[in-house]
Amino acid sequence: MAAAASAALLSGCSGIPNEGPSADAVAQSATGPNGTVNYVLLPLDAKAANEVRAYYDTQVREPSWKSLPPPAPAGTVGPGDDLHISLWDAGSFTAVASLDPTGAASASAPGRGMDLTVGVDGAGTIALPYAGRWKVAGETPPEIEQDVVRRLKGKFAAPQASVLVTQEIWNTVFVQGAVKKPGRVSLPPTGLRLLDALALAGGLEFPEAEDVVELTRGEATMTVPLLAVLGGGHDANVRLSPGDVVLMLRRPQYFFAFGAVNRPGEQIFDQREDRLMDLMGHIGGIADWRANASGFFVFRHEPAALVRKLEPKPVGDGAPTADGQAVVYRVDMNRPDSFFVMNTFPIRPGDVVYVANAPLTDFNKIMQAITGVTGMVGNVGFTASTAAGL
Repeated sequence: MAAAASAALLSGCSGIPNEGPSADAVAQSATGPNGTVNYVLLPLDAKAANEVRAYYDTQVREPSWKSLPPPAPAGTVGPGDDLHISLWDAGSFTAVASLDPTGAASASAPGRGMDLTVGVDGAGTIALPYAGRWKVAGETPPEIEQDVVRRLKGKFAAPQASVLVTQEIWNTVFVQGAVKKPGRVSLPPTGLRLLDALALAGGLEFPEAEDVVELTRGEATMTVPLLAVLGGGHDANVRLSPGDVVLMLRRPQYFFAFGAVNRPGEQIFDQREDRLMDLMGHIGGIADWRANASGFFVFRHEPAALVRKLEPKPVGDGAPTADGQAVVYRVDMNRPDSFFVMNTFPIRPGDVVYVANAPLTDFNKIMQAITGVTGMVGNVGFTASTAAGL
């Protein structure tokens, strides 16, 4: 009877509870029944790991801000600014028209002048008595002083002007989001770069590994991981332009681990720890008492250009899509050099790591089921015998 029960259980072993497919099933499912390619199955050796690392190092070494318009010069004025303009006549004369904004003529002594506060309107223009209206947006205060003097020449003996910005709106950037002191940051005449603006805004609210920078200039917006800015070159720390909006966002990224691992589930992806070896540390390694050491897989979508380097043969009907080519990397952890491979291979956000169960694990489950059935039958027989004896 026990032998019959064992045979029945073995024949139905496909119904045994499991975390996922066996290693053989992952390998066999790469190609469909009609020869279609469901995904490219690649052994992850030192050569493949180095190819993938080199590709991603090239792609993410430094963010490109080329899609943004070039920055406007810092230290200029623009719409919303208030200007304090001092006017005076340094000529030697006995009677001149005053600089009265009403336009009324009156006698004035040499050196007499006046102070005015004017705002730069939405069109970027200002208006002064006797000087008229003209566009000053994009000019520096010294350039506006020259404009005033040129426009007043011939009307006064020796007109002079001084221009100061009393309320600076245009020549600022907005820093918002996950910073300690969000608000406006003024741009000095020498300009300001992205990391300087974040420092002036009090620094970051969260660990930089989870932060992304969204920079808006005019109608263009770019979003990049902050670590790419920190780890990039001089151009990665982009020069800011008046009116830029810098938004710091906390946007954690994740990878996932399933199967015979010690800590399965969702894991936060830290770009500072992007190796497969780091991932192994996060998940506590594989569960060696039930894991198939040769059934360690990494599932992801790879760019078609990288897949062609790794697998130059045609990929059949599993052609790359807009998301890239589906690839499954297989690591054989029975090989001692697999640890060097894992120390090179980069993990990407969204990766799924799966470790299949060892065949013996399924056998143990079968034996546990058999033991449970025979134990239950024995208990029933014992209970029946006891009842009969009563």
